[in-house]
Amino acid sequence: MQTLGTRWEGDGQISRDVSRETVRLYKKYAGRGPTTARTYLSDDLVVTVLHETLTQAEKTLSDADRADQVREQRRVFQESF
Repeated sequence: MQTLGTRWEGDGQISRDVSRETVRLYKKYAGRGPTTARTYLSDDLVVTVLHETLTQAEKTLSDADRADQVREQRRVFQESF
């Protein structure tokens, strides 16, 4: 069994494709995409790590110590799908 973060031989293109599509979907539904994304494959698990995903409005709320409202807003948004 491989550990998370260990890449399968020959999976580079698959990881890039998953990362690219995840960023595309994020941008489509959130209005902006993350600055970077990295996908890890391990057995039957796929993990994509996204960096800098906050919108400007979310950054403003977070900077005002209202991260709880950002989480709630995202939860409501995700439930709408």
